Amino acid sequence: GYEGSLWMGLLGPANMPRDLVARIHKDVSTALASDEVAKGFTAAGFDIEIKSPEQFGRMLLGEQQRWSKTVKETGAKVD
Repeated sequence: GYEGSLWMGLLGPANMPRDLVARIHKDVSTALASDEVAKGFTAAGFDIEIKSPEQFGRMLLGEQQRWSKTVKETGAKVD
């Protein structure tokens, strides 16, 4: 009854200046939108989904909440 997925993203230090976050987001988004980079990811089996920093933050929070609940419900442990 559980399903997981693989995703990748970039994280920076807490309180990173917003202008730097915006610049990195713009540059990475531009690179991921290029045919050359997109073809490489697609060939490796990845779908590219560019999120805003705010959307990515909400996704991370959702993942943390979902997996925290799953660990508590199942008693899962790391070997």
